[in-house]
Amino acid sequence: MNFISWRERVDQLLGSKAFEFVSTHGLQDQFPEITEAFTGTLAVYPGGLVITESNGLFRLVLGNTERSGTSREPLEKALFRWAWDQDRLVA
Repeated sequence: MNFISWRERVDQLLGSKAFEFVSTHGLQDQFPEITEAFTGTLAVYPGGLVITESNGLFRLVLGNTERSGTSREPLEKALFRWAWDQDRLVA
């Protein structure tokens, strides 16, 4: 799997759908900004990897490591490299 095909498989969850996903999977501690009133986007990538967007700020959390920025693509590339190194990508 290459970066482009991986990125094309992202599932964009908006607002209440993002809250439902976080609640269902017990991720409230990792994504405290996602509440019932959340108006941003939760992007779920292959391998269960996530980038959030709220008020124009993108955030990536991998365990104890957090990165953020105003552009999604650098975070996607970092996430893809991490997934590749951790064998979290499917062929």
